[in-house]
Amino acid sequence: MTGHRLRSPPRRLWTKCLLALFLAFSVGTPALAQAGQTDWSKVITQAKPAVVRIVVETLEGTASGSGVLIAEDGLILTAAHVIEGATEITVVIEETQEYRATVVQSDLEADVAALRIPASGLEYLTLGDSEDLAYYEEICVLGYSRPSIGVGFIPARGYFIGLRTGPSASYVQFEATPLDYGHSGGPVIDASGHVVGIVVRVVADLELGVFNKLAVATDTLKEALTRPPLPTLPVVPSQRSLTGRELRTLTGHTDGVNSVAFSPDGRLLASGSYDKTVKLWDVTTGAVLRTFSGHTEVVTSVAFSPNGKLLASGSMDGTAKLWDITTGVVIPAGRTAEVTSVAFSPDGKLLASRIWDGTVRLWDATTGAAVRTIRARAGPVTSVAFSPDGRLLASGSGDKTVKLWDIASGGVMRTFSGHAKVVISVAFSPDGESLASGSTDMTVKLWDVTAGKELRTLTGHANAVLSVAFSPDGRLLASGSGDTTVKLWDVSTGTLRWTLAGHTDLVTEVAFSPDGKFLASASGDCTVRLWPMEEGE
Repeated sequence: MTGHRLRSPPRRLWTKCLLALFLAFSVGTPALAQAGQTDWSKVITQAKPAVVRIVVETLEGTASGSGVLIAEDGLILTAAHVIEGATEITVVIEETQEYRATVVQSDLEADVAALRIPASGLEYLTLGDSEDLAYYEEICVLGYSRPSIGVGFIPARGYFIGLRTGPSASYVQFEATPLDYGHSGGPVIDASGHVVGIVVRVVADLELGVFNKLAVATDTLKEALTRPPLPTLPVVPSQRSLTGRELRTLTGHTDGVNSVAFSPDGRLLASGSYDKTVKLWDVTTGAVLRTFSGHTEVVTSVAFSPNGKLLASGSMDGTAKLWDITTGVVIPAGRTAEVTSVAFSPDGKLLASRIWDGTVRLWDATTGAAVRTIRARAGPVTSVAFSPDGRLLASGSGDKTVKLWDIASGGVMRTFSGHAKVVISVAFSPDGESLASGSTDMTVKLWDVTAGKELRTLTGHANAVLSVAFSPDGRLLASGSGDTTVKLWDVSTGTLRWTLAGHTDLVTEVAFSPDGKFLASASGDCTVRLWPMEEGE
């Protein structure tokens, strides 16, 4: 799963529902001024602090949805399908605070659930009355992704097109676009900012060619809250608390960010984007220091030289460029087919570029002259990484394998097989003894470089693993995924330590700062996020 779906009945209807959602979503958010007489911008600003992101760990992986605080002591309402099968539930408030949640009530038939987190003095919304909604009254649907303004209809009680609910459950039918996965479990509010429903389902009526969007009505919500609480384990703090630490988000790119890299001293951060630019950021202030323009297509990868004076960038325009970070002067490193990754050798003498045509090119990092071409011959090369001693080069490929190449001879030393789909990312451990690979099969694999065998498989992502990176001490492995999350794993045990949620689009690359204090993540949501890696208090 790629985030919690808006609950739907028969599977054969879901594809058509997705199509409808996609078409609505692509139209764009309507301007607030067109929504009617209500100043929705003010209502949304006041209500948004009470809307939370809910991250759920299940045996199948990670998913997310929304919820709403309805009491200052941490009581939250959401949809039951959002937390269905959860082994762990984390609530994120305004992307700065995380809490481990316990389940107070859950009714899958009515699709309503109540959670509690160990906090107080929180912003919250009050429950209104769905029965008071007038036909075609304006409403707003809130979720962790974005607001959606539309209209609400009269409540539909009992059985409703395609639903198998008991007669005690009631729903509010509404129309609002765009509506996406981030709204599932989120509140429907009226012009007064009162909660009049919790988003639960999109139901298709194929005969009429319509897609009915439903929210659990307030009478059902209130009834669920009167039931005795479910037995729960004692509330414990989240594994990591972001409270009291700044979570910096770097904004400035106008399209998705594909790549990110720290300078060797950790003071600078570089990012490459679909907007065809490379940006240089000050890690401390988050300010953009320089924007490098020159590529004519998507920038796919960036990498600093070991001495920190040069920045390499690869692009789908078929070029790899070397930039002087002080002057901005560029040294072209030749033209090839589409460049999908760049990496410096540890001594800074060579620059490797992975090419979509199935080759790896080695360039002189000083002159930009071609040194050697390594031909993989089996599918496009998706990723490259030098071993810490500079003697080996690892490559991930479209043929589902990871290959180890001898830099001196250009020959294949070893091939690792085991992934079921394309290998997107590879990374060496700091000691060079292990190799990590991420794949579109949603797994991360750890390999023993010397023995040539698989050590373990890490599962938990709900979409393709697009990037992997070891911490400087080799104890943690970070993975970024199409499921919009970053996961941190204990390398020695394979245990999932933390899930970092906040991005609203796929996470394309992750990178640790040289001192291990920060993790940077690039995303298709046009941002780069900096996460503190030290434990919260």
